[in-house]
Amino acid sequence: MEGSVDHSFYPTVAELLELPAFEGHTLLAGYKGLDLRVLGINLSDTPDYYLWLSKNEIIVTACHAIHNDIQALDKFVLNVSDSGMSAIFIKPYPYLKKIPDIMITQADMLGIPLIELPKGVQFSSLTKAISDELLRRQTIRLEEALAANKMLTSTIIEGAALEDIVCMISSLMDNSVMILDTINTRQAFHICPEDLDVFSNLSSEKTSDFFAEKAQIYELKSGDHSFGYLYLYSSVFEVNPEPRILYQIQHVVPLEITREQQKQAFRKDDFTNYVFHLLSDQMLDEQTELSRAAELGILAEEAHVIIRMQVSSQKSANSYVADIQHSLLFNNMRSYFEGYGFSIRTIKDTGEHIVLLSAPGENRNLSDLNRLCALFSNNVANHYGTLNITAGCGRPHTGITGLAQSDREARIALRAAQNCKRSFTCFDEFPVRQADRLRSFDHIPDRPLCP
Repeated sequence: MEGSVDHSFYPTVAELLELPAFEGHTLLAGYKGLDLRVLGINLSDTPDYYLWLSKNEIIVTACHAIHNDIQALDKFVLNVSDSGMSAIFIKPYPYLKKIPDIMITQADMLGIPLIELPKGVQFSSLTKAISDELLRRQTIRLEEALAANKMLTSTIIEGAALEDIVCMISSLMDNSVMILDTINTRQAFHICPEDLDVFSNLSSEKTSDFFAEKAQIYELKSGDHSFGYLYLYSSVFEVNPEPRILYQIQHVVPLEITREQQKQAFRKDDFTNYVFHLLSDQMLDEQTELSRAAELGILAEEAHVIIRMQVSSQKSANSYVADIQHSLLFNNMRSYFEGYGFSIRTIKDTGEHIVLLSAPGENRNLSDLNRLCALFSNNVANHYGTLNITAGCGRPHTGITGLAQSDREARIALRAAQNCKRSFTCFDEFPVRQADRLRSFDHIPDRPLCP
């Protein structure tokens, strides 16, 4: 039940306003709502922004999409308040120039804080400040919860990686072990000496498949929520774990998964928001953008490639099998491309996965990217039969400005793959004249794009 959720460790609006990132703000209205708790940040700035609002978040906007729509401006505060949001942060420059009086009046009447942001503030800086504060509070809360546990807890508090945990479990169980973390799409395994001959010639991907087919599987669960699966295998004797140890593992490992989820969520939110910014916004200060991108691991000297993927379960698929295959897909994709010298990161964008591949500009694998992707696409068809997968790949471009270009090409390639009922299409597959024509569009054309 929603009422039973503890929000006390989240910051209030007043506490957020004390952060250095909000220096220079002006509180225009809604003083009575300063004690409202803040669970997240929303940067929606589209005409249908009200469809994406969530309770206890704050909205940060320049009102770009509605600044010329008087009726939309009149309803803005009402829509935000109806969604149960905690505060409104508006940067009036360069669109509104001045926040309308009706917004101030409504915010005061409804008790929702309305804050005017200074001209020079960067939305990415606010996102980072809030993410850092939420992570700091979440970490404190998690550490307090972990202190009460008696087994494995000390290892997790000390910051053990998932690889360290599977090693310890393997020692406790005297089995080869794999943990599949379906929350954070991670996996880790440890092979016992007795089983080394069985796994010696298997790649990381084949090892995962072997565990999925041959091992005993136990769900990692806390309450009604599933966090992943524990795999136990032995080539020497029958797997028969001691029930008390298994019970402890099944209930303690989710704590590490939860902690990693919080860390990844805040890091990924920051990274995701900035990638969306690079893909859709005009670059105003290149030096600042280069510095911020470098902080998030996007380096100007590297070449970047965007792949857009749509992944869904087949209607007839067993949900358990599809869940596992979905996690294995992205784990194996990471292993595959990292093996060829790429760094790989994925984010979600309204039903699609954006895969960002980065590599040094001199990396020769870039010229052979189409072949690598085609090989992986064929592997997907053979190993992930419960999933429907369609993908489009842009071309490699150097520098952070090349991200948007590769993304436009990936969108076009994805549309072509959909229209032609292919699992994978590269933008390079289009004839030169057709590719030049398609790049001139700011949108993806609706007509068929089969190369």
